[in-house]
Amino acid sequence: MPTTEMKKSECPDIAMKPCESSQIASYGYCKDSGKLAMQFKNKSGLSPVYHYPFSQEQFDALEKAESKGKHFGQHIKSIDAIKVVPDEVVA
Repeated sequence: MPTTEMKKSECPDIAMKPCESSQIASYGYCKDSGKLAMQFKNKSGLSPVYHYPFSQEQFDALEKAESKGKHFGQHIKSIDAIKVVPDEVVA
């Protein structure tokens, strides 16, 4: 999954909700921008937030999925993501 970086100030502010998953810490959706935001669990705690281009229908399918992690692996992982980084990190 190719990933580009974007300053946090340039990204939509998406409300995140916790996720009961061994992979996904939290996720949220912004209908206005058509972006899914996801933050993952990793060995050091939490990953940065990643944004994916996403439709309402795709988000509805994620919401209905019994396993969010499995759904991510099957339907979302291959979508090019944008890694949201603090403004001072991006040159």
